Amino acid sequence: MIERSTDPCFPSNHVTASFAIAAAFLLHNRPRQGSLFLLVALLVSFSRVYLGTHYVSDTVGGALTATLAAALVGSLYRPETRFGRFLTNIL
Repeated sequence: MIERSTDPCFPSNHVTASFAIAAAFLLHNRPRQGSLFLLVALLVSFSRVYLGTHYVSDTVGGALTATLAAALVGSLYRPETRFGRFLTNIL
């Protein structure tokens, strides 16, 4: 359906980004939005494999990378600190 990528990557960037968004919502106690984003992330994963742009291991690697990164950032971020307020004000 589409041309094969000349730039193979592990993990899949599309899958990593979509799972990171879903994991962030789920880890911040937003189950409704998180579930919707998780469904979208799963569809993105399926489409990347279906179209032949990635192997299953690329999508699994992206999902794991995103989930671990979201959990790490969530555990380290403290909004009550000076640095936390600085980061929040940037956004």
